[in-house]
Amino acid sequence: MGAHQSKSRKHHSPKEKRLPINSVSTESYASRDTNANPMYKVIDGRRYLVSNKAIYNLPIDDAEVDRLHLQHYTYRYYYGSNCSAPVEEMLKQGRARVLDVGCGAATWLLEMATEYPTCFFTGIDISPMFPAEIKPKNVHFIQRNAIDGLPFPDGTFDFVFMRMMYLSFTADQWENVIVRELSRVLKPGGWIELMECDQSLTDMGPLTTDYADKASGLLEELGIPTNLTELIPDYIDTVGCFEELTAEPREIPIGTWGGNLSQMYLDNVAAAYQTLRTSVNRYNISAEKWDEITQEVKREINERNCSVRSTRFYAQKKDTGKLMSLK
Repeated sequence: MGAHQSKSRKHHSPKEKRLPINSVSTESYASRDTNANPMYKVIDGRRYLVSNKAIYNLPIDDAEVDRLHLQHYTYRYYYGSNCSAPVEEMLKQGRARVLDVGCGAATWLLEMATEYPTCFFTGIDISPMFPAEIKPKNVHFIQRNAIDGLPFPDGTFDFVFMRMMYLSFTADQWENVIVRELSRVLKPGGWIELMECDQSLTDMGPLTTDYADKASGLLEELGIPTNLTELIPDYIDTVGCFEELTAEPREIPIGTWGGNLSQMYLDNVAAAYQTLRTSVNRYNISAEKWDEITQEVKREINERNCSVRSTRFYAQKKDTGKLMSLK
């Protein structure tokens, strides 16, 4: 099954719907004093979750929460919406159940829960970065690693959403656990939506290319696929329970050439690369040197007017016929 590709809109389209940036509470576990908590460890001043199951640990602190908020606003702006699957009418009718896997700081989930107050929203993440106390009544959070399976019966949710989880799973886990679990908990007739970005930027200079190659090498050693957007259609097809998959791409400008939001998104990209600083010693590069290179790469990206290709994939689960086992 191939992916039907919808028409991409350019970043400067004046007709694109702009949504307001709502006030989102950041009162999460990440913003609390956890220095003495055995759940966490501090490396180079950044706080991380202690886990022997996480493939690659991103920080859990206020700086990471801010990065995730900015990432959310960027994607929402360039797509003009919080999701591309045709679920709006279903959500307006109320009583729908929505799952956000890898919800992080829960910016997407909280906005959706506020917009559709008569629906029920569940967020799940290995890291407790979501709001601990201040949240809408129709929101529930669970701390859990999706690799251990989703703690819900078959056919629980009407809409299952997941984005930017490329650092979280190996290729084998994507194909044989994650996509199958997302499909299992989705009701027949329900919708799934996945969103990921290409690992390479457009118009990369020599410094950025070398830097990206090193980053890709680190990920490949961990079994993390570096061409995830090419693999997702095959993963969805392998499950065998979905109608035609639609791919909706966007080119997201990075740096000053795309405006204020894109300039801030450049910081987001640099921050994501910088999280690899604790692993680059295998290249005989110190963490401090990696920080210096990151800043040089950031300047080169800005000077060359780079962009990144993001793609939303969505499909409807078949509601009739014999489905292959998802066990």
